[in-house]
Amino acid sequence: MKALAQIIAILLLFINAVSAQSWNALGQGLNNTVDKIVLYGADDPDDDDLYVCGHFTNAGGIEDADHIALWDGTQWHAVAPGLNSTVNAIAFNNDNIYAGGSFTNAGGNPNANYIAFWDGIQWNALGEGFNHRVLALAFDGSNLYAGGFFTSTEGHTNYIARWDGLQWHSLGEGLNQPVNAIVVKGQDVFAGGWFTNAGGDDNADYIARWDGHKWNAMGNGINDPVISITLNGDELYVGGSSNNNIAKWNGIEWSYLPVDADILSTGISDIAVIDQELYVAGFLSGVLHWDGSQWNTLPDWIGPKTAITVALKGNNLYVGGEFELTPQHTNNIALWGTPDLTGKDEPPDHAACKLNVFPNPALDILHFTLEDDGGRKHSVKILDLTGRMIMNTSTETYELNISQLPASVYFLQVNNNGKWLCSKFVKD
Repeated sequence: MKALAQIIAILLLFINAVSAQSWNALGQGLNNTVDKIVLYGADDPDDDDLYVCGHFTNAGGIEDADHIALWDGTQWHAVAPGLNSTVNAIAFNNDNIYAGGSFTNAGGNPNANYIAFWDGIQWNALGEGFNHRVLALAFDGSNLYAGGFFTSTEGHTNYIARWDGLQWHSLGEGLNQPVNAIVVKGQDVFAGGWFTNAGGDDNADYIARWDGHKWNAMGNGINDPVISITLNGDELYVGGSSNNNIAKWNGIEWSYLPVDADILSTGISDIAVIDQELYVAGFLSGVLHWDGSQWNTLPDWIGPKTAITVALKGNNLYVGGEFELTPQHTNNIALWGTPDLTGKDEPPDHAACKLNVFPNPALDILHFTLEDDGGRKHSVKILDLTGRMIMNTSTETYELNISQLPASVYFLQVNNNGKWLCSKFVKD
């Protein structure tokens, strides 16, 4: 019991560490630059899958993860036989994974010119592909939109095209320079890039809207080439290639966020939004947070490091690029966040479903019970005192083998009907 009292004392001393945000490694990370992070189950609190793409050829020690890989919340996986060059964009439709980039061969398919899709068995070409690099992909449901440096495919396209499942189509006269980013909202397709003319409209400087029939300027455009576009409800945020360029479109006009040049000294490569808060990948400026009134830099980001892509899920921010953070030993990808001990903003409803753990302290096997749970397979996580996830699994037996865990205090999380319930336990 004395040992238990000492461990509980340690818990009290370190309880603030559990609620504080910190940097966390995702396994061994990647062996080269990450260009894009895409959350597969962004709206599912029980889905930890995220896909990354970029210049890397090794993910968590897996040498077959060429330019695209999957993190399942616990470990890295190769998605499929790799591609022969960089992947810059990923999109999903049903169970198919679409990739665009600089590659001209996907899993041995020599017809996969700069774009391909994985159907779970093999890589497939999309028609004749393109004649140059693809930088952006987005779905509107049945149609895939691609943008980049290409100027031709099956028919005459200029830097942007639509795939209907059978063939490629142009979007009017297209654009006069490459596309860096695409987002879709309803029937509207928003494209941003280096262009200053969309479908003949000279007011479409660096960003424009395709309404399904024609290109439309958005006001008088913006001041600099667009690198990233992010939707937040009815608002559109864009990040530019020059200093201090973050603009917001409210459907009628543009406004610019105030940016301190001492904080943001380079262009914006990616933006993630939650409510009215922004997280920004600012190239050599690192990762920045706009809280609605001022900018702050996330701590422990000391150069030279490059942040290229950001993605938000709940309280967790995933950051990819070209960097290593110590002492966390991250390699080109990291998680900044707070352990979500309930999975909800409000506390779990213990009256409806209560989590019990026993024995506590436990030695080798930890058991748990849930009242009124009906006997189902449950997703289960174990976190240490710093909030680092050290186990992510599922069980139908209501027991976990914890024999390999060092003696300490831990948090057990169990997902029950979409709610994450939490209980502390001690490992002897």
